[in-house]
Amino acid sequence: MYWVTGATGLVGKYMLKVLLTRGDRVLAFYHLSPPSATEAWLRAQGLDETAMQGLSWSSATDWDFEMPSMPITALVHCAAMVSYHQKDHAQMMEVNVRQTERWVNWCLEHQVAMGFVSSIAALGKAAEGKKIDEQCFWQPSKDHTEYARTKFLAEMEVWRGHEEGGQFVMVNPGVIIGECPPEQSTGALFQTVARKWGAYPQGGTGWVSALDVARALIALLDKKKWGERYVLVAENQTMQWAFVRIATSMGLKKPSWKVNGFVLKMLWLIDGGKEKLMGIKAKVTEEAIRNTAQVKEFSSEKIKLELDFQFENMEEVFSRTGTYMRRHLHL
Repeated sequence: MYWVTGATGLVGKYMLKVLLTRGDRVLAFYHLSPPSATEAWLRAQGLDETAMQGLSWSSATDWDFEMPSMPITALVHCAAMVSYHQKDHAQMMEVNVRQTERWVNWCLEHQVAMGFVSSIAALGKAAEGKKIDEQCFWQPSKDHTEYARTKFLAEMEVWRGHEEGGQFVMVNPGVIIGECPPEQSTGALFQTVARKWGAYPQGGTGWVSALDVARALIALLDKKKWGERYVLVAENQTMQWAFVRIATSMGLKKPSWKVNGFVLKMLWLIDGGKEKLMGIKAKVTEEAIRNTAQVKEFSSEKIKLELDFQFENMEEVFSRTGTYMRRHLHL
């Protein structure tokens, strides 16, 4: 049996899909989103009732879990919060850091292995002309977002668990693309393009499918790659490249002009004014601008070499996800 946290989130539900498809039993933890929507999605993905019978749910948050009679193969910790808004900093510390600390302690106490979903945001810089990989360690910098800092601190809890004798393996995925509600995770990218502004942000980063994140982490747990971490990036591409594919996948006009620093600053001031005057939470923040302005490239050679892991083609991932999002955005 596997335990999966954040099971109604983007990565979590793909974890359920992979585990249930191969016949594993899963206890899925959820917080805000109801399980019914995830169950409906799993059935739409082709899971039959036999597979679905292996799924049970828990909303427990008291950390006093009763150990089941069936042995736990591993805890898969997907739960996380992503935000670039200052008002969410305290909540990100609770969700990303303190909850990870509690799960690490729980795994140590009950001798349960853990697979942890971190982020490329928790990695450091690469040498000039090199891609960022697993050896690029975090360095304090004003360029880091608060989200990146909380994921780094969460990683420190996982490494602490490893040093204390636990069995832990970690993945650092890039920007994760997959089917999800428009307001959830990277669904917001598709929602942004659907507004037909005709613009794209500057910068570039690494991209990966949610299915690949699930497949990779479960494979690493199977191989017992304890004390290791792996960058998961299928392709390094610009934000322009991604926005064009998002627009194409939803049958919309391709964005044609770049939002430069001056425009972003004006949007930031306008959004900040709306928040102060009308209470509408700003979407364009200083942290968000800093995060999208950078161009970074990542290497996933480690998992390719060790597991002969083959990533999905991101053109196909964007196309498939856009078809799903088009229906849910009523385009």
